[in-house]
Amino acid sequence: MKTVGEWLQSAEGSLQPGKGERSTPPKRPQDPNQARQHHRRRRNGPFRKFHGQQQSVPPKPGVQPQQIAAQGPRQGGLRIYPLGGFEQVGRNCTCIEVDGDIYMIDLGLEFPDEDMLGIDYLVPDISALKGKEHRIKAILFTHGHLDHIGAIQHLLPSLHFPQCYGTKLTMAMARKRLDEEGLTSKAKLTSVAYGEKIRIGKVEVEFLRVTHSIPDSAAIALHTPYGTLVHTGDFKFDLTPMNEPPADFQRFAELGKQGVLAIIADSTNAAKPGTSLSESQISDTIYDLIRDAEGRVIISTFSSLLNRTQQIVDHAKHFNRKVFISGRSMLTNVELAQNLGYLKAPRGLIRGTHYHYREPG
Repeated sequence: MKTVGEWLQSAEGSLQPGKGERSTPPKRPQDPNQARQHHRRRRNGPFRKFHGQQQSVPPKPGVQPQQIAAQGPRQGGLRIYPLGGFEQVGRNCTCIEVDGDIYMIDLGLEFPDEDMLGIDYLVPDISALKGKEHRIKAILFTHGHLDHIGAIQHLLPSLHFPQCYGTKLTMAMARKRLDEEGLTSKAKLTSVAYGEKIRIGKVEVEFLRVTHSIPDSAAIALHTPYGTLVHTGDFKFDLTPMNEPPADFQRFAELGKQGVLAIIADSTNAAKPGTSLSESQISDTIYDLIRDAEGRVIISTFSSLLNRTQQIVDHAKHFNRKVFISGRSMLTNVELAQNLGYLKAPRGLIRGTHYHYREPG
C-alpha cells in the first residue's frame, strides 16, 4: 500500500524535491550534545506555536503541498493537496483547488509529542497559500474538535479572513475561540443546516449528517465541474446514537449512485479489527456504574464529548445526584451546549467547580 507521499509522487511525477531539500529523513544523532542541537533545529519554522509564537519543523520526505501549490492556478482542473492531517492524527487541513479557486476543509491543531518541550501545540503549515489568499473562496469545517477547528484563531488573520461555513454548534465553538483573541468582528462565520446546498464560486457545497463523538458533525460533498468529491470528516456509523439521529445513509447512497470522483475518508484506527461500541451500549454501562456506586462517582471524558455528558446528566437525574464539572474547557463547552440546546439539564443539577459557571436562564 502506498503512503500519501508516494501516491502524490506518482501522481505528480514531475515534482521532485528541489535543490537543498532532503529526500530522506535525517538520522538522530547519538551524541547527547548533538542530540540537543538536533532537537533545537526541529523546533524552527511556521508549524508550531512556541511560547506564543509560531514555529515549524522541516518537511517530511516526498512531494510537499508547497510544491503542488507553487505551480499556480491552471486554466482548468482539479487538485487536492493536504496541509495536515494525512498520515497523522491532528492538524487537519485539506485544500481543494477548482480552476484556481481554493476551498479549504478544516483548520485544526495537533498536540505535541513528549519530546517537544515548551511547545503548546502545532498548527498547519499554510506557507503554500502565501500570495494566494485572494483565491480562497471558503473554509469549510466538518465538526468542532480542536484537531479540526483549533487553529482558526491563529491562522485566520494570515489567510485574510475568508468566509467560513459549518454547522451551528461547530460555528459556535469556532466563534468562542475567536472571541479569546478579539477576532470575532473580523471573522465571517455562516451556520449551515444538514442537506443545505450552497453555491460558492463554481462549486456547490453540501453538508451531510454523520455521527461522531461530538454533535453536529458533518461530511462535506463538493459538487465541482469535474465531478463530486466527498470529505467524510471524522465519523462513526452508529445505528443507535444518543440524542441525535443516525448518519444520512440515504444521501450517501444517492451520491454513490450519481457517481463520486474521489472520497477523502477518515481512517483513524481503520487497521484495527472489530467495530466500535454504540453510544447506547456505553450509556447502559454508565447507568450501571452510577446505580451501583455507594459514594461519589468520578468520570473523566473529553470536553467536547457532549453526548456522553448528556448521558451522565440523565443518569444523575434518575438517581437524584448532582453533577459537578471541573476544568475550563469542560465548563465552557457545557455552558455553550446548554445555551444552544444541545445539552439539557434541570436547573440546579449541574454545578461548576474552580471556574465560573453560568447556568442558562
